[in-house]
Amino acid sequence: MENQSITSEYLPKWIPWQGHFVLETITSNGGFSTPRLAEATQILFSAGSLEPIWRVLSQLSLGLDGWGYLIRSIINSLDCAPERGKRATRDAPDEKIRVLEQQKHADKLLKKTASTARELAKLLYELEENGGQVPGETYSGLALIQSAIESNGMSRACCKKPFETFKRQLSSYARGYFPPPILILETLAESAEQQPECSNFYADDPWLSSSQSSWKDYVRVLSDCFHECKRMYGTAPNFSDANWTALVQVLIDKSITRQAVAKGLKEL
Repeated sequence: MENQSITSEYLPKWIPWQGHFVLETITSNGGFSTPRLAEATQILFSAGSLEPIWRVLSQLSLGLDGWGYLIRSIINSLDCAPERGKRATRDAPDEKIRVLEQQKHADKLLKKTASTARELAKLLYELEENGGQVPGETYSGLALIQSAIESNGMSRACCKKPFETFKRQLSSYARGYFPPPILILETLAESAEQQPECSNFYADDPWLSSSQSSWKDYVRVLSDCFHECKRMYGTAPNFSDANWTALVQVLIDKSITRQAVAKGLKEL
């Protein structure tokens, strides 16, 4: 279903003039890029069961920018919920599950990075204590960075001259305190260790803070948009359980019950 089939001329009577304006703006700019969002636009501006939603929106004292933000939020937030009739799992992931699984794997790799970096720093320390002839890159941070710059064509083209200028400006005293490779590796290890794990990294993200993908993600993300609307424009919708139920039933899955929505809202 394409959103080009909607025209403000034939909208239901409960759509306020601001809604007409936003729709005309959306369609004149080419509409939404995905079939799902195009269909959601069609439904939002035509479904009779969403009349109460428009009644709530009509009571807001919002300029056209605020109306544009709200309507686009209602539609765009659908990207954060599973498609109609589908359930995301690890074996059949949606974008959210993919992001969370990638971050969990990144957590494991960061732990390994920290461990490996500390092991390398320990080896360099033993090498330094052992004495003997070794490459300058093993004990000089300046030599290590310069060698890394010269090993890559684009790095060499962009960074060689500025780095040489930087080196010339360093006093012999400053050169003596330039971070050696051991310290660089230990700093890398510490940085990797301080990275929050997935559950904490996304704790404040309305979409990624929960481990499951469901219609609740849509409600969380859209509620966050409402808070942002309040901050930017001074007002925002205050949907009832019935309003939220109508919205998720029409836009996501008609089998979602009002009882489930009421329970889900208390858990958010």
